[in-house]
Amino acid sequence: MIKKLGYRVIENSGVSGVPIPELYDKVFRIRNLINNFLTIKKYDI
Repeated sequence: MIKKLGYRVIENSGVSGVPIPELYDKVFRIRNLINNFLTIKKYDI
């Protein structure tokens, strides 16, 4: 689900005709943070 959201954001930015490197960077950073959070939660449980 997280990956799909990330790819959708990138696809939308491409459709608008203005690929923004900052947007890609933010998406991947957010995805990494979420993944780290989820892995930490898994180990806590």
